[in-house]
Amino acid sequence: MNVNIKESINYIWVVKVSFLELHFLNVEFDENTLDGFQKAYAAGARGFETDVQMSKDNVLVINHDESLKRTCGIDKTVPEFTSAELREIKTLQGHPLCFAQDLVDFLADKPGMYVEFEIKTVEKLYTEEKLMLLCQLLYKMAYGKKPASSEYLFTSFDTRALTIMKKMHPDAILMYLISEPCTEKNIQMVYTGNQVMEIYSNVIKNLQKDIRLN
Repeated sequence: MNVNIKESINYIWVVKVSFLELHFLNVEFDENTLDGFQKAYAAGARGFETDVQMSKDNVLVINHDESLKRTCGIDKTVPEFTSAELREIKTLQGHPLCFAQDLVDFLADKPGMYVEFEIKTVEKLYTEEKLMLLCQLLYKMAYGKKPASSEYLFTSFDTRALTIMKKMHPDAILMYLISEPCTEKNIQMVYTGNQVMEIYSNVIKNLQKDIRLN
């Protein structure tokens, strides 16, 4: 497929993952809990997609939704609680919330993993200063214990988070999440100069060939 965008750009690579534990296993395992990750790994999953938020006292917590209502029955957001308060909360299936450090520690001795850490932020809850802190903490935590053969990516629908992460850590692998077709406009959005970012889209994720740019 030929797309004319910038002469300085050579390729976009479409990442295809064969075994990626998203939310499909949450019927059998408790979503985004350490127990769920452990059981998914034992069942053969070698790819995880998870969601990172930050507590009131700046501790990284694994949670998908903006609020805890669906998984824990509490209609409040993660940033409204301290980490100590969050440790007292259980999911509707009775498991404690998973903290990012717990997941990173679990993965530390498991080589060959593919892990997407989605930075789950909304502008009304995360100022630029708070995002900078989240990105700094997440990068050091994840890459500090990453096995050499594993691939860790930082993803987000929030372009602010990706921009901050790339400025702070140029070696970080990023993926921009979109829920619409991969158009020329969206491709242009994630490019700066000669820098190539990998694009993840619900529409293009099943493509099995490179998109060549002239």
